[in-house]
Amino acid sequence: VPEANVEALQIVRYEPGQRFELHHDAGTLHGVDGGVGAEGVSLGVEGMESVSVEVIEPVRVATFFVYLNTVGEGCGGETVFPVCGVKARPVRGDAVLFPNVTVDGSPDTRTIHEALPVTSGEKFGLNIWVTARDMTAQMQIEKPRLRKRPRDLQHNMGEHEVEELLDCRDVDTNPPAAPSSPG
Repeated sequence: VPEANVEALQIVRYEPGQRFELHHDAGTLHGVDGGVGAEGVSLGVEGMESVSVEVIEPVRVATFFVYLNTVGEGCGGETVFPVCGVKARPVRGDAVLFPNVTVDGSPDTRTIHEALPVTSGEKFGLNIWVTARDMTAQMQIEKPRLRKRPRDLQHNMGEHEVEELLDCRDVDTNPPAAPSSPG
C-alpha cells in the first residue's frame, strides 16, 4: 500500500458509557436507526436486510484498527461485526484488519461494525484507514514525527500514564546513514 493512500492516523479514546454505534468505514449507513434495537442491544444479521451504505470520498478500502490498551474481561469496548458474528475484545497490541469494499468497489456490508460501550476503565485505539487514492494533497501536513508525550493525551493523563499506555521511549527518528563503500 502506498504511504500516500493512508489517511492521517487517528487515536480514539472511550470512557465508561461511550460507544461508537453501528457504522461502516466506507460511508454513511442507511436503513438502521442508530444501530441498536429498543433495549440498546445490537442488531444481528436479521436486522441487516434493508441496510445500505452510501460511499463517501475518499473511499476507505480497508481499515486497520489497533488496540492500544487492554480492556478488562467483562468491561466492554469490544468491536462487533454483527453480519459475520465476530466480536473482538480490546487487547493491547491486537488489531482487526478488514476490507470496506468488495473487489468491484462496492461497499462490503459484512464489515458493518460497532464499538460496544466501555463499562469500566478506558479504551484507546488507533484507526489506520487505507484509501483508494493519494491523500497527499488533502492532508497538506508534514510527515509525522515521534514525540515523547502526545499532546492529545497529556491534558487528561500524567506523563507516566501516557508513556505506559503507548510504551513511549526516546527514539532517534534520524539514524546515521550507512557508510558508503569506496568506489
